[in-house]
Amino acid sequence: MKQKKKVRKFKFLKFLLFLLMMYLVYLFIVFFFKIKIKNIYIYNNTYLTDQEIIDLANLNNYPSFIKTTSHSINKKLKQSPFILKAVINKRWGFRLDITIDENKVLYRDINQRIFFADQTNLIIDQKILGVPLLINYVPDTIVEDFIKRLTTVEKSILTHISEIKYDPNDFDEERFLLSMNDGNYVYITLSKIENINYYLDVLGQLEGKKGILYLDSGNHFKIME
Repeated sequence: MKQKKKVRKFKFLKFLLFLLMMYLVYLFIVFFFKIKIKNIYIYNNTYLTDQEIIDLANLNNYPSFIKTTSHSINKKLKQSPFILKAVINKRWGFRLDITIDENKVLYRDINQRIFFADQTNLIIDQKILGVPLLINYVPDTIVEDFIKRLTTVEKSILTHISEIKYDPNDFDEERFLLSMNDGNYVYITLSKIENINYYLDVLGQLEGKKGILYLDSGNHFKIME
């Protein structure tokens, strides 16, 4: 006697629930990909403002958090001569952290030419923060060594220098006068230029007095009347 085959009934309700779940998953994925960056935090930038970096990275409209990749941001930022690379971290709460590794700027001249620590230079028609201005001509026999030795000055100190003047005397053709943002002046010679890295330590001992610090010879401070 032949056994009757069981005919499975199509469970329409379960199928409908499955389709509904798939649709909800689809909506969630679409919604998740559309969520925009909520906050952008930028660190270690000296020469460019936060807004300039945001504009360079094309993040001014706070695009999709998921679709915006670290690689694409880094690639755009490295197009700036002031940026060597950037480290991008995505944080909880759709937050973006951007840490900048800057190409150290040594100084700018009166023609708006910017000189970098990597020995490159270019003319930039924009105001750059924290960059000292070289206000006069430096002979070709001096300028190459000047640039080389200036690379040993810490960036945090360079930002305290307002102007640099080539100011040789009868005894030292490599002497420079630095005008500091705080109103003090510093004489320096190229062979001792690293001494300027201790400027903030010396400043703490001056008790608010203004004057001229001679680091080219004697390491003494003369109070201005």
